[in-house]
Amino acid sequence: LQGRQYYRPTGRGYEKALDGLASSNDATTRAKAKVGLAQLARSRDDCPRALVLANEVIAMPDVDPVVVKRAQTIAKACH
Repeated sequence: LQGRQYYRPTGRGYEKALDGLASSNDATTRAKAKVGLAQLARSRDDCPRALVLANEVIAMPDVDPVVVKRAQTIAKACH
């Protein structure tokens, strides 16, 4: 892989990328992005934001159960 450069967002870059994915037409993609944002919020000790995002995922229809379970784990950790 010599000579190839890969985009590696850092800090705000991750959040910006996830924000974009959170508006996807695909429910599971939106849910995964929101879980990512919730994890990022939790890592910043922002449990109120993480909880809002996790609860949005939990309430979404047609989402992969594995993603919902991850959101439930985040919500439980923030209570």
